[in-house]
Amino acid sequence: MKLIVISFEEFFEQEAKIVCSLFEAGLLCYHLRKPQSEKEEIRRFLERIPQKFHNRIVLHEHFSLLDEFDLKGIHLNRRHPVPYEKAGISVSKSCHSLEEVKTEIDAFDYVFLSPVFDSISKTGYKKAFSETELMKAKQEHIINEKVIALGGITPDNITQVRSYGFGGVAVLGGIWSDFETSGVLQRFENYKKCILDEECKVNYIVIEKHKTNYPNPIMLKTGEKVIIGEEFKGIGNEESWTNWVYCKKIDGSNEGWVPKQIIKYDSEIIIQDYSAKELNVEKGAIVEGEKELNGWLWSRNKSTNETGWIPMEKIKLIN
Repeated sequence: MKLIVISFEEFFEQEAKIVCSLFEAGLLCYHLRKPQSEKEEIRRFLERIPQKFHNRIVLHEHFSLLDEFDLKGIHLNRRHPVPYEKAGISVSKSCHSLEEVKTEIDAFDYVFLSPVFDSISKTGYKKAFSETELMKAKQEHIINEKVIALGGITPDNITQVRSYGFGGVAVLGGIWSDFETSGVLQRFENYKKCILDEECKVNYIVIEKHKTNYPNPIMLKTGEKVIIGEEFKGIGNEESWTNWVYCKKIDGSNEGWVPKQIIKYDSEIIIQDYSAKELNVEKGAIVEGEKELNGWLWSRNKSTNETGWIPMEKIKLIN
């Protein structure tokens, strides 16, 4: 899961220093949102941030500053809905309904969906979605890795966010409850720890035995070229298994189903390491989920430590 920090909406003393400390602690994406700011204020702030961190900063206003600074990208919202034309930047957007996510997501690198829980920073800003609605959106692939949960995110509910299928969280009020460097960094570490730690991974019980039909699974490395074949078309329970493509290794040594998301179609190149290994597991076993993709979960059998993919319909969330 991605962890994005959104700035406090007003500038405060030592802000640039604290943000640099967050970058040094491992923050990879900082959304600079200052709704009442002047362009010159944003410029002065960016000048205080070392150039090596500029590619982690996303602007919410004054997009023309991209002509002066090599930043990560821009974020569109109701105040600034028109993108700035510049090649190579990320473009994201705020969404406030599942229908908006469904309509807009293909046009953006990622989107925020809010409020998922009652807001911490905005008093009276209540959650907009029921658990049933979010789980249904996950099953329909409306919520996926490109959707970032925003609103009321705390270390205590990140496991719940993960179970809804979000690709990450964006935090604001949970970070900026005070402006002491030590406090901000501790809260950031709490979020980071909860996202990364074993104890925060989601556990499932196996409700139907699974045994693979592919005892010799295809394994691919980043940069490897493949021969792309047919796309999977499932029926019945397999209808949720979307975006799987049958591929063959160039040397003909192996073949199998590969997620569409890791294939660069114009060059037939694999863009990240991948194993098609499935997890053979008995009913009643407890597995720990690590990554959900296209109706399957990469998981670890907690009793044997064996890892592999298992269909989502054969497991049930237990925490």
